[in-house]
Amino acid sequence: MKQAIVLRLQDEGLASECKKRHDEIWPELVEEFAVSGIQDMEIFLRGKEVIIVSEVVDSQAWTRLWASPVHKRWDQEMSRLLEYDGNTVRADSLERVFSLSQHRRAVDA
Repeated sequence: MKQAIVLRLQDEGLASECKKRHDEIWPELVEEFAVSGIQDMEIFLRGKEVIIVSEVVDSQAWTRLWASPVHKRWDQEMSRLLEYDGNTVRADSLERVFSLSQHRRAVDA
């Protein structure tokens, strides 16, 4: 199941700090992703928007992560960069409309 989260940086000038924080992500947080059921994740920046696309085992994976002590610490750190009120962010399911790789496989067959 794919899910997406869209957050906003307080200022576009914080993009490099956001990248740096994720380049130096804590190993215990990476471990907690797996424990919570987040199998894969990519983060994209578009202006002030931080777009998180994840592959999860079920609809409760992000809820489990947000409840973990390690993510609560990470959340405190990242709240300095994000427009975020401390409430749980909603992870919405994504509906696939088109897949280029699947289309190519069908054409090649």
